[in-house]
Amino acid sequence: MRADSANKSDTLPSPTWSLSRRLFLAFAIVCASACASTGAPSPNPADPEAKEIKAKNAIDDAQGPEGDIIAEGKQLYEAGMYSLARDKFQSIKDRFPLGAYGQFSEVKIADCYYFNSEFNEAAKFYEGYLKSYPGSPDSPYIELQAARAHVNSAGGGTGRDRQPLERALLIFDGIVEKYPGSEYSFAAERERAPVVEQLAAYDQLIIDFYKQRGNTAAVDARQKLFAERWSRRLTIAHEQEHKADTPVDELPITSE
Repeated sequence: MRADSANKSDTLPSPTWSLSRRLFLAFAIVCASACASTGAPSPNPADPEAKEIKAKNAIDDAQGPEGDIIAEGKQLYEAGMYSLARDKFQSIKDRFPLGAYGQFSEVKIADCYYFNSEFNEAAKFYEGYLKSYPGSPDSPYIELQAARAHVNSAGGGTGRDRQPLERALLIFDGIVEKYPGSEYSFAAERERAPVVEQLAAYDQLIIDFYKQRGNTAAVDARQKLFAERWSRRLTIAHEQEHKADTPVDELPITSE
């Protein structure tokens, strides 16, 4: 399997398709174009060009019933119709789990959830993929997407849910450790910086709470833990803010 940037030139469905299928896809693409003209934001405005995983030998070689379904899913996915595309990829997973596109479809199911802003489900499917295929050459991409899904699922502002942020931080740390020097590592370092700052701010709120209550012992204990966990991390996070961003669609191919 191969990780690569989204390719808009993938082969279109076979001309032997039924008229109803061709009409359906034409309608889907027209609808997507109309939606795009309204200026609707992408599911993740900060990362609209996230890389996608591409099946080995590419979709260009898709043939037969399995290939037809994959081509339909690809068309719908590129048109931004993620729920419909997910149904196609799920059909591949259910009907052809050991076929050429079974593993690819599992990734695209997770991607469809992610770009449809269903981040809790996306995180679950990305992490499920990592458990099922621990040696996948595309693990760096999956791990990065899993961390992003957790960050997005946490919500925004000071009331963010701490648990998914902690999980995202753990995954980001793992990417930096396992793939040093790679563009995935650079992306993880950059994207974990605001997570570190958010979690540190949360702990600081707790310290401030104990200060207001006059609980000196609790304040001293919390400040010690804060220094041990966050002092160095915050310094690194501040350094990352001054580094140039690496566009996600320029991340390197991890497998052939």
